[in-house]
Amino acid sequence: MKELIKKAEQVLSSIELNYFRVMAGQYQVLFLKGRPGTAKSAIAKSIADKLGMTYIDLRLPTCIVTGK
Repeated sequence: MKELIKKAEQVLSSIELNYFRVMAGQYQVLFLKGRPGTAKSAIAKSIADKLGMTYIDLRLPTCIVTGK
């Protein structure tokens, strides 16, 4: 994780770095929540692209729940 943080500090904008620090510190995974239309997906994709990570756009309302 330390290497990833160092790389993030080198390649991310200040806004992206702030989001990344919060996400990595709280969840150990890139995860954003918030109101619609606030660029969450765009920020997460940009961070993933710049850090060479896989971006998966998972939207919980479209997930199928099984086993109930």
